Amino acid sequence: MRVFIFLGNFFVFFVLFVKGLLSQDFISFLETFLIEIQYSTVRYNKTQPWKVEVGDDYRQYGILIDSQMVLTQCDELPHAITIHVEYKKKRYVGTLEFADFEINFCIINVKGLEVKDFHWRKIPFGVEPSIKQNIQVAFYENQKITTKNFVVSEYNLTSDYGFTRLPIFSVASSESLIVGSIAFVKDKIIGFFSYKGEKKLHFVPVSRIVHFLETYSKKTYQGFVVGGTQLEPLRDDAKIYFGLSEEDQACMIKEILVGSSAYGFLNVGDVILEIDGIKPKMDCLYDDPLLGLQDWELLFSRKTDGSYRKPEEKIKVKLLRQFKPMEVEIVLRSFFASTSHPERIPWKVYGTQPYIVILGFVFIELSHSFLVERFGKQWRSRAIELAFLYDTKRHYKDHNEKDKVVIISDILHHPVNVGLNNFQFKPIAKINRKPIFNLKHFYSIIQEHQEQIIEIEFSDKRKLYLDLSKKEEHQQILKTYQIPKDVFLN
Repeated sequence: MRVFIFLGNFFVFFVLFVKGLLSQDFISFLETFLIEIQYSTVRYNKTQPWKVEVGDDYRQYGILIDSQMVLTQCDELPHAITIHVEYKKKRYVGTLEFADFEINFCIINVKGLEVKDFHWRKIPFGVEPSIKQNIQVAFYENQKITTKNFVVSEYNLTSDYGFTRLPIFSVASSESLIVGSIAFVKDKIIGFFSYKGEKKLHFVPVSRIVHFLETYSKKTYQGFVVGGTQLEPLRDDAKIYFGLSEEDQACMIKEILVGSSAYGFLNVGDVILEIDGIKPKMDCLYDDPLLGLQDWELLFSRKTDGSYRKPEEKIKVKLLRQFKPMEVEIVLRSFFASTSHPERIPWKVYGTQPYIVILGFVFIELSHSFLVERFGKQWRSRAIELAFLYDTKRHYKDHNEKDKVVIISDILHHPVNVGLNNFQFKPIAKINRKPIFNLKHFYSIIQEHQEQIIEIEFSDKRKLYLDLSKKEEHQQILKTYQIPKDVFLN
């Protein structure tokens, strides 16, 4: 009896072991298209923006899409000073060829790399997995392909750095994986790992990768569609107010992003009843045939068959506007090529941040990047007024708005500004009793009042007076703090 039990257990172990093995063909293919990327970055100081410092080194993977082009996540690539690509134990120099920071996809051109007869269509792409499905992840270890096993735990909508919210898959895990590690099932690619969350690892689904490559390779890439609405479920008393029954499900628009698909077609306060013929369930969710319960807004960017919509496509929305039933046809948009951006206070600032230095006072435009760098993770409690501005005025309400929040990020100490350090981090309201709109407007006023004293009024009504005629002191400060130029504007 024990012999049979032993043999049975051995058989189960043997089957599981064989199932876990990769075919040699698939290993060879992974070694062909899974590319290791290493790059060094520079760090652009947000408090004293003229300072460019040594940044961190990064390692991630990319997918070879033709003889010398590699698709990867952008992450810190915009700050890279050198990009090196490892392939078949040889080292190549790469340059950033293309970037869509909204969805965090970049393409690197690898000089000198020529992989014959290769095209991304040869990559064995699979289909997206289901919840609780077992998947494997492939990556290099000691220059050899190795794998780990995970179980898909959930789907979510997320945006990396922008506002284009797209599906992403998660697995439960406390360990880390190199960005770009390949997720696969039965020798079919189902995505690549993107970033680590709280006891989770997230990976980009294969559908997003294929859609990007399809449109990019045809030179028709216009980005991914962004819905741009913030929806709120209608409570039972509100349903009665709008003439609906308590069983009806509907959502009210709380916010619309400038330049998004909803902008100009839908209004804040509209009660949405259907999107693309589909009604919501509770909490502004709908039952997606492939992904299960998902945010209703996903229908703006993705169809229920899993394919992605394209900019300039049209979609119909049924709604109540001021109690009147309507059907609105929306022309879908992407932020990729948009000239109308929704951010008054940007989430991320790339490169040197615009600045002006006057008598040791450093003026910049407020950004989330500055808040995090200057105040750390506790920026909300350490900069209460700026946090309030970020929460209430982060987005523009109209495409004609171009104003920014101008603040003093630092005061470079010198006898000319002794005792004036209480104005740091305060939003500027007026210059010479006129409202200020942004840093360029601020600079134009300065240019008009050379050799004069200018009055700067802050949000708390306090005033600062700067004597622009003190050229010698100004030059001393620039020399002392090694500032190459006192103005930098994009």
